[in-house]
Amino acid sequence: MKFLHNDTSGLNEEEKVQVENFTENLKEKLIEELVEFEGNQLIKKLDKSKEEFLDSLGSILINGTKGYNKMPMDLLINIYLEKKNNEDFINLIENIQE
Repeated sequence: MKFLHNDTSGLNEEEKVQVENFTENLKEKLIEELVEFEGNQLIKKLDKSKEEFLDSLGSILINGTKGYNKMPMDLLINIYLEKKNNEDFINLIENIQE
């Protein structure tokens, strides 16, 4: 978990670069998949019921959301796991290329 918080103490320069690249790629991929997931959920609601869609959109606009880019990594991971599952997360990590 310390790597996810960019704590690279005790690592040499090469290891630090590798960890930083990995966490940056992981964050980008998490955001990409969360945006796609949320977008698909809204589209499903729109297809199902205009009222449900407007309720969801209204909640976003009224209550606001903190942008994924500004969230710490552990919070992004928690959101991802709430919306998807552990297997998806493992696949995401395995597919990250440095």
